[in-house]
Amino acid sequence: MIISTIMGRVTDIKNYLRQQEIVRMLQTEQIIRVSELINRFSVTPATIRRDLSVLERAGKIQRTRGEARIVQSQSIVLPFFQRSELQTSEKIAIAKTARDLIADNQAIILDSGTTTLAIAQQLFNKKQLTVITNSIPISYVFANQDIEVRLSGGIVLPAHMALIGPDAEAYFRGIQVDICFIGASGVRSGSGFTTSSPFECSIKQQMMRAARQVVAVVDSSKFSISRIIEFARFEEINKLITTYPINDKESLSRLEKLGVEIIYAQV
Repeated sequence: MIISTIMGRVTDIKNYLRQQEIVRMLQTEQIIRVSELINRFSVTPATIRRDLSVLERAGKIQRTRGEARIVQSQSIVLPFFQRSELQTSEKIAIAKTARDLIADNQAIILDSGTTTLAIAQQLFNKKQLTVITNSIPISYVFANQDIEVRLSGGIVLPAHMALIGPDAEAYFRGIQVDICFIGASGVRSGSGFTTSSPFECSIKQQMMRAARQVVAVVDSSKFSISRIIEFARFEEINKLITTYPINDKESLSRLEKLGVEIIYAQV
């Protein structure tokens, strides 16, 4: 009797923690497919349905067919510097691996993500490098280095510390570089890379078109989530730098079939 009571309490705690994690994920991702939650937590569909029912009754989420959404009053976008503190070791490992793909005298694009900021911080020993970006924080990294930095014009998107809009997009349409390093907020299984921002979507696409080679820099945690807007299909990139483990076998299979080089950074 005592053992069964204890086990029941342990189960209750696990359920509560999982439900809080679902809310936290939705606060940053806005919308998640039920199938992704099942894979993320390695539980049965019935378990996730019960979790979502509890959260819906509490007024924290809304359920639609096959998806869960955050209730607007619960929704937040994590500011740039808060996001930069997530998955720190993975970002550093990816950044060091990306650095080794860059040669002196090249021109590269770094988009406005926190992983690309980590890449910028690893480029201190590069010579005659031109870095083009729409990221305000990245532009400051090279203040005292032998690296030419070009910052696009545009409108400031405060939560992302990025420049966006028609002027920024026009800037990237007018240039050609060796490599574009592009981050993502999520991965749509078997399909492509996603973001929650329509503003970021447009400028990421222009950056990719401006490069001879596109390298996606996406840690393994992003493969368990998908944002609402797909900005690039897998076939549009040349290389992927990521980390172990990736449970999304469908995406890995698709990437390999397309001939995308997958490079695993050692954390």
